[in-house]
Amino acid sequence: MNGLHVRNVSVVLGEARVVDGVSLQVQPGEWLGLIGPNGAGKTTLLRAITGATDLETGEVVYQGNSLSELGARQRARLMAVVPQNPVVPWGMGVGDYVLLGRTSHLGWLGRETRTDLEIAQHSLRALGLEDLSGRRLDELSGGELQRAVLARALTQDAPMLVLDEPTSSLDIGHGQQLMERVDRLRSEQRLTVISALHDLTLAAQFCDRLVMMSEGKAILDGPPRSVITEGSLLDHYGAQVRVISGPEFGMVVIPLRTGYEAEEERATEVAGNL
Repeated sequence: MNGLHVRNVSVVLGEARVVDGVSLQVQPGEWLGLIGPNGAGKTTLLRAITGATDLETGEVVYQGNSLSELGARQRARLMAVVPQNPVVPWGMGVGDYVLLGRTSHLGWLGRETRTDLEIAQHSLRALGLEDLSGRRLDELSGGELQRAVLARALTQDAPMLVLDEPTSSLDIGHGQQLMERVDRLRSEQRLTVISALHDLTLAAQFCDRLVMMSEGKAILDGPPRSVITEGSLLDHYGAQVRVISGPEFGMVVIPLRTGYEAEEERATEVAGNL
């Protein structure tokens, strides 16, 4: 059985059902994006998929393996995770930190082989971090640190990459560059990617498929054009937007100020009376 299969997954935190009966599939090599308003359950669903939180109901199966039956090391060989707020050892050097991605592959003696070192070096090169490998993590900018966390994840050499809000702390340039790198690496390394995203324009431009979540449920599932619409964003985000598309830039979501249409009509009327 190929790909990821999420079957009727529910997660309860405290007394709240944060994820409610979600089922979805992700094909090998696909990039699936999870979108939805704050509190929709995106991060909790990712944690359920990666085994970081317990399920009330349901099952997650990846490459024919029920993840509940696997240990942490076995899961790490299947899925590499980039959390929204990674906890990093600030005094550690970038190169040593990236090499930690090989932990799940090490034998009982825990010594890195030449192959482990080569894989870590390849990840550093792929993310443009070779010149920073001797720097400490606490000396990096936000964008550099995000790349280091991604490089560590890639060093796990897992077939699936799970990203939770990877651009949330980045400016527009670094956010775009990170998404471009992930897309390039997906092609080069035949990765399957699943990510939770707040930036709807980036989600539409990079993801093959989107699932919109609301109140813990997966309410829409399909290509970006069918999921990100002015109606769906008004209904589930309470946002007034314009969604435009073009051959040079794909889909773009533009927020509108409340009352924008009325102001635009007044401006047109004034201009016509001049």
